[in-house]
Amino acid sequence: MVLVLASSVTHAWWNLLAKRAGAGHAFFGVTAWLQVLLFAPAAVWLAWGYDWPARAPLYVLVGAALVGLNYLALTGAYQRLDLGVAYPIGRSSTLFLPLIAFPLLGESIDSTGWLALTLVTAGVLLVQHHPDTRWRLVDPKGVGWAVLAAVTLAGYTVWDKYVIRELAPLLYLYCYNTVIAAGYAPALVRAHGNGELKHVWRAHRWPAVQVAVLNTVTYALVLFALGLEKASYVGALRQTSLVIGMALGVWLLREPLTWLRVLGVALIVAGSAAATVAG
Repeated sequence: MVLVLASSVTHAWWNLLAKRAGAGHAFFGVTAWLQVLLFAPAAVWLAWGYDWPARAPLYVLVGAALVGLNYLALTGAYQRLDLGVAYPIGRSSTLFLPLIAFPLLGESIDSTGWLALTLVTAGVLLVQHHPDTRWRLVDPKGVGWAVLAAVTLAGYTVWDKYVIRELAPLLYLYCYNTVIAAGYAPALVRAHGNGELKHVWRAHRWPAVQVAVLNTVTYALVLFALGLEKASYVGALRQTSLVIGMALGVWLLREPLTWLRVLGVALIVAGSAAATVAG
């Protein structure tokens, strides 16, 4: 629980930084390469003499594909929606986690666990309410991207728990971050050609460094938590970052706060508390 709560704080903060920086492909590309460069010495030290499992390339490529698709979906959502709408929907992986975790990991959850997931899911749906929409979607494409982010988040959460049974968590994290960074290379070439890359580096250099570090730290904490608990419960506990993310959106970005959003936060907290005692 401590590991997941700590990751929730760092996750909410780097998402705020990304939103304020525009959260474009060039920005995420820069942060991806910074993750590779900043953590290269630690990766070399960990990999020295490590006995790699035969399926390591498959593990890394699938993980990178899911995380890369999640980044792509978040980019589309943040460019079309408020942080207080995009972030909750993008984090609503509790809708999909049990369906993926049971066939891949054989994980089952008890009645308290189902109550926890139901409360968190209901809270996520309420938190997305916007006072100007009267329950109409602000931007259907933006919401579609956010839902895709939620599905891929559930997918790579379960996949990562499966992988770290055989592959060292930190090496796995660094390897798929490297693959993701390579995938951003074409976007960065285009951004360099039209001057966008120079603008991102000049205007958002420090936020990019912070996002690179916080993103790596966030998921390192989650990987260690996945080694200790069921994927569905780790996913539910991670929704506590919604409380932090929405508070930051209201406080720093002046996004609207409604009583339905407050109720949604209360349900998420209650569901997260239930997940800590579920079997």
